[in-house]
Amino acid sequence: MNQNTMKRRIFYLEDVALLSGIIFFGILFSDGLKTFAHKEYINVFALLIGITPFVALIGFAAGAIGLMTLRRKNRKFTAFFKSLIGILPGVYLTMPMVMASIIIIYANSKPTQSEAKQNLGAIFTAYTSYYSDYNTFPAAPFIKKDGVTYNCLNIADWEPRRKIRFSYKCAGQVVYSPSKGGVDCDVFTGADQQSFTVAACANIDNDSTIDVWTIDTGKRIRNVVDDVKN
Repeated sequence: MNQNTMKRRIFYLEDVALLSGIIFFGILFSDGLKTFAHKEYINVFALLIGITPFVALIGFAAGAIGLMTLRRKNRKFTAFFKSLIGILPGVYLTMPMVMASIIIIYANSKPTQSEAKQNLGAIFTAYTSYYSDYNTFPAAPFIKKDGVTYNCLNIADWEPRRKIRFSYKCAGQVVYSPSKGGVDCDVFTGADQQSFTVAACANIDNDSTIDVWTIDTGKRIRNVVDDVKN
């Protein structure tokens, strides 16, 4: 294929993209006028709206190919503009779906993170109560008392009351974990007569980042690593 043939082909793709974009936005504009139309034409407007995804797909494909095929040295503003107009309908249709997906993921993650904050708050209360009785915080992952072995959380009278999504770590070891998908996290957890740090860890969105929360003696709840933003 010689250079002249290539130029004609590129121009054709850009024209298709431009025409598709004009048709797409024309249909959207006409749909806004259907309230003023006679009832017998309502089905026509419904048919036009039904074909908008196909028009957007054609325009997006033609515009994208046109942009990729244009050479930088020979690129003209009109050619770029025509291809861009063809791409816009596809962007117009897909952006709401992308935004909705992001909102759904973000909204679903918030209740999960609320679990960590609520349970760490309850652990703080349990630890301060334990300190009042014994003048120290649980300093070992497992502690024997009256012949019974407790972990560093339930000896302070805290354990999960319902299904959990986070693993809970004290004295350097995970002592409670969900039945599926339990994880550990590389964060300091320890306790002595003066202070303590307890952590909650989970993989919220199944990527390589672990969501990490901690609480300490000063009742400071920290989101050390935010799996939602990373």
